[in-house]
Amino acid sequence: MHRAVLLLCAGNSKRLGRPKQLLEWDGKSILEHIIHQVQPLDVPIFGVTGGYQAEIAPVLQKNNIQEFFCSEWELGMGESIRFGIQSILKQKPDTQKIMITLSDMPLVGKSHFEALWHQSETSKIVISQFQKVKGVPVVFDCSFFPALMQLSGDQGAKPLIQKHFNEVNILSSEQPFFDVDTEEDYQKLLTFSSN
Repeated sequence: MHRAVLLLCAGNSKRLGRPKQLLEWDGKSILEHIIHQVQPLDVPIFGVTGGYQAEIAPVLQKNNIQEFFCSEWELGMGESIRFGIQSILKQKPDTQKIMITLSDMPLVGKSHFEALWHQSETSKIVISQFQKVKGVPVVFDCSFFPALMQLSGDQGAKPLIQKHFNEVNILSSEQPFFDVDTEEDYQKLLTFSSN
């Protein structure tokens, strides 16, 4: 089965004021931690950049991840997803499943990513859940690519997931994970070990 990972790195870390993807945690940037969890899946990984592109692109390059620069990244996450899916399909039109993950969630482990792929073999959409928070990483079947390419603005894929909730499979995680959006989140992350 032809699969791909879409790594969203386009935000400008508005709440933090500096590129959150490059914050250091356990000797590596947050972005590198995520890349190292996803790479063993042996699936092509594509990174969408926008804000802080000059700083983030070299990290993607160093890790052999193809970068797509989204010139309209300021429109929001919906635009980054739309552009990312479209760019992947231009290169790999036979892609059947795409996993979307964020570049600021370094606590998501390799085993969770593997389990998502595994569940996606029998599900159209697989979302992640820790405690009451549901969302990314998420895997979409190709039947949803046209709808994902209709996204715009800052909405992301949440409305699409809610609309088709009867086709959604939820993968719960024992391991805590959260976005690093603020200084407070970063301080919280520093209390965790990456091992």
